[in-house]
Amino acid sequence: MRHPLTAFVITATLAASVVLGAGCSSKPEATCENVGAHLKEILLNTDEVKKAAPDQQKNIALIVESMGGEVTKDCKANKWDAKTIDCMMVAKKSDDAEKCGVKK
Repeated sequence: MRHPLTAFVITATLAASVVLGAGCSSKPEATCENVGAHLKEILLNTDEVKKAAPDQQKNIALIVESMGGEVTKDCKANKWDAKTIDCMMVAKKSDDAEKCGVKK
């Protein structure tokens, strides 16, 4: 089953690409808060974002900040299972995170 936020993440990634015209160094504790923060880090550390003009980077950061908060809320509200959270925490890019799925 595809997670409802998958379309949101894909849309935001595509939006960042349109506006423009990754990886993690350590593994923090697997919590809903850290999943949201990790996904924000993944999305903000793409080559496209890094090459963007400063004003574009600022706009993308605002969108991604909101997304991270929504992911955290959804994780808590729908009680994502530990396997899904662990999978999200080791994802290196958004495609990896999408493969994790969300099982309750």
